[in-house]
Amino acid sequence: MDTVRTRLSWPVFAEPNLDHVVGPLAELVIDDAPKFKPYVYREYKFLKMNKLPID
Repeated sequence: MDTVRTRLSWPVFAEPNLDHVVGPLAELVIDDAPKFKPYVYREYKFLKMNKLPID
């Protein structure tokens, strides 16, 4: 920690385009049984923001 200079920091938020599909990588899915299904990010965000179940 520098006691002479002031430290400045700010949060940066990044998210995918609302029309992108977000899901597990195909090469990481074993036995065609992914733990999560792919979602269009817009749909996922709607479910998450409204506290609806995400299947």
